[in-house]
Amino acid sequence: MPVKSSRYDFAGQELPLRQGSQTFELWSKPPVQPMLKVYFFNVTNHKDFLENGAKLHVKEIGPYVYSEKWEKVDPVWHPNGTLSYRTVKNFTFEPELSFGSEADSVLLPNLPMLAAVSQMGHSTKIVKKAVSTILDVLKMEPFSVHTVKELLWGYDDPLLKLAKGVLPADKRFPYDQFGFFVGKNNTPSEVYTVLTGREELVDFAKIKIYGGKDNLGVWGTPDCNAIKGSDGTGFPAMLTENSTVFIYQPDFCRSLELRVKNRQPQKHEGFETLRFQPADHVFGSVEDYPENKCYCENAKCAPRGVFNVSHCQFNSPVFLSWPHFLNADPKLSENIVGLNPKPELHTFYVDIQPKLGLAMQAKGRVQINIQMSKVDEIPQTANLTDLLIPIVWFEDGIEQLPPVVLGLLRQAISMPEVAEAALSYILFVIGGLLIVGGIMYFIKYSYGRTNKLASSTNHPPHSKVDTFPVKGEKDNEKNGVNGKHQYSNSVEMEDKVIITSKDEKPKNGLNKEVESAMT
Repeated sequence: MPVKSSRYDFAGQELPLRQGSQTFELWSKPPVQPMLKVYFFNVTNHKDFLENGAKLHVKEIGPYVYSEKWEKVDPVWHPNGTLSYRTVKNFTFEPELSFGSEADSVLLPNLPMLAAVSQMGHSTKIVKKAVSTILDVLKMEPFSVHTVKELLWGYDDPLLKLAKGVLPADKRFPYDQFGFFVGKNNTPSEVYTVLTGREELVDFAKIKIYGGKDNLGVWGTPDCNAIKGSDGTGFPAMLTENSTVFIYQPDFCRSLELRVKNRQPQKHEGFETLRFQPADHVFGSVEDYPENKCYCENAKCAPRGVFNVSHCQFNSPVFLSWPHFLNADPKLSENIVGLNPKPELHTFYVDIQPKLGLAMQAKGRVQINIQMSKVDEIPQTANLTDLLIPIVWFEDGIEQLPPVVLGLLRQAISMPEVAEAALSYILFVIGGLLIVGGIMYFIKYSYGRTNKLASSTNHPPHSKVDTFPVKGEKDNEKNGVNGKHQYSNSVEMEDKVIITSKDEKPKNGLNKEVESAMT
């Protein structure tokens, strides 16, 4: 029988997720802090657009910045080498890093109204008349003004409340409020079941089941329905220019395939990296990529540069794209003024050190758009045009790893075989769409396994980077210590956050601009 190498023995024992292990602690509680940046497309000429058929004018406002903390909770270990858990995300507003306050007002399309009328196209005249009467009674209009906090964390919408009492359970919006992040702040996710890497290290954290399903079950073929890759918990080591990696993020309603497009290596703090970006077919047209036919809704396929996620968004007419319609069909921007796509600002990418499989820098960027359409016999839509309107875009990521981690990684490149094997497979979750390095603890742990590294490092054994928050620290964070409010959930926000009153002006003067647009 062949003898397994020390590299195999060490990696096989230390790297798979095991109950109570150091690997599991670091994987479940990433020790670094990403930032979420939010940019809105404020509409500045809605009356001219509705009454005179003018092009829609939008002005990007932002960023509104939130620091993030992630934790995997409720772990259940299975005999077959899999692990189930839920993810809890916590967002804290960072006013010093933001363009304005959460009380800033934004004029956007009325998303609940447009979602409701979009489903009336094939309804009977009686149903359309009833919907029109309801919109009239509720004084619904195609555009509405809300604060940043309301748009992100939720606001009461009368149409949404009415729909919950009328629609069947499987078609209802599951929350009492409408907002982009309703139900996502400090709330456990659906259950993930992943491989632990016990059988094969390359399967570390790969998703087997999400929300009780082993496939999406919404698209036309098994391949399009497949859940591939991890939720952002790891990349394999020894990547090359021809490698392909996958990330599954539920809000994308598909697995995201990443490839190397620019084969010239990038450089981060002296490390050579490969830049992985979404494959061209991810938001490609059926004309260019016939395999995307399975994603078409009722035989109607999305144009190049956008992806229809209505199947996963309660049949609302929601489409994803890259920010400012980057790389999309130019026709999408013909009737919208104010878009300015720039690859350096709007590209989704992950820069990975190929030898170790470590993401040195990552920027997860995506835009949410809503389809505006006219519906006969619903007068409130009489002045609407068939237009895909950008609403908001997000950037999630970290610019670079902390200096102490970079110093350790420089040593890791030439470390002994055993410790190198450990670094080749470990990576920890940061952000909803991306991965960045969270391996500083494991690097130190690996160093402790070899006498050579133990004697060569001068890093203090009990420095700040080695510690996890104690209970008192977590309690202080929860209670808003250091002037940072931390939402406990979307329902309690109104009681706990003081919003700028109508008489007070946000520091960017945005409310005045919106009020002018509304008159």
